[in-house]
Amino acid sequence: MRKVTVERPGGFRSLKVIDAPEPTVGPGEIVISVAAAGVNFADCLARMGLYASAREFGGWPLTPGFEVSGQVAALGIGVNDFEIGTPVVALTRFGGYAEKIVVPRSQVFTRPVQFSAVQGAAFPVIFLTAKYALDLAALPSSSPILIHSAAGGVGSALVQLSRMRGNFVVGIVGTTRKIATAIAAGAHAVIDRSREHWPSVAHQLSPSGYRAVFDASGEDLKADYKLLSLRGCLVVYGSHHIISKRGSISSIPGIILRYITLPRFHPLRLTNDNKSIMGFNLSYLFHETDLLSSAMSEIMSALVRRELSFPSITTFTIEQVSEAHRALQSGATTGKCVLSIGATEESG
Repeated sequence: MRKVTVERPGGFRSLKVIDAPEPTVGPGEIVISVAAAGVNFADCLARMGLYASAREFGGWPLTPGFEVSGQVAALGIGVNDFEIGTPVVALTRFGGYAEKIVVPRSQVFTRPVQFSAVQGAAFPVIFLTAKYALDLAALPSSSPILIHSAAGGVGSALVQLSRMRGNFVVGIVGTTRKIATAIAAGAHAVIDRSREHWPSVAHQLSPSGYRAVFDASGEDLKADYKLLSLRGCLVVYGSHHIISKRGSISSIPGIILRYITLPRFHPLRLTNDNKSIMGFNLSYLFHETDLLSSAMSEIMSALVRRELSFPSITTFTIEQVSEAHRALQSGATTGKCVLSIGATEESG
């Protein structure tokens, strides 16, 4: 079978498609014949050796890929609730850029007939991340919130979910052409940071502050914190700004500088300000099987009922994996990037 591998941390060209033995199923596991795999920023960080959970759960050589969509190809002992050929989606804790992958039963979910294989690979990570972030913030309905990268995968999912919950949603985008995507996702207002001083505009849109700010880049944490209202919460789920958009790991001094200049928040300041800062990494939460199962069921049901919409999807072949990483890391994309790996049947 074909799979993508990274022999050692590197740039876009370190991603290679190789021939590899097919995996063997074990007790409580499922082999999935992969039709499509989602491409996430975590994969870019993992490729560069900057993602701790990838080192723990994958090691080198590493096959990226945090989510897949396809069909059940084999069942391990003790797995009795699936049949061969069942369409599924799965969370993979890396390894997903491959024609076949073994996944624990608890991370596999039946794919609704309404979803194509490509759609199945486009929603799990972004909507699970967005839902968990919103649950952490524990927002009252109608409260104002601020979402960075509102036209991206997680950002647009946050916009949709928070709009459903009745919040006043302000999105921030990096270029003018992304405004329409954030508006279509449901943002009440969108700030174009390429043309506006976004903190000033954000303050004008909600003078009393924001009950929550969601940020995956880590670039603007001081400004984010300042914009929080009383009892406000800053939710951080990434630090994308520390790496170069060119994909190279050669600028180690630059990475170190951006890392050490991240702001520090003293506990006594948080106490005095009545504000909080939370962070999480979805890849460390897969053992929370009840949480994972209920969240996936809720998200898929909302997508079937069209209360939520799939992100815009840009598809690449497995041979174009370097181009997919380049596009995502450049910040030029909207929605979700997906690798087409096997046969990608249409939705029912």
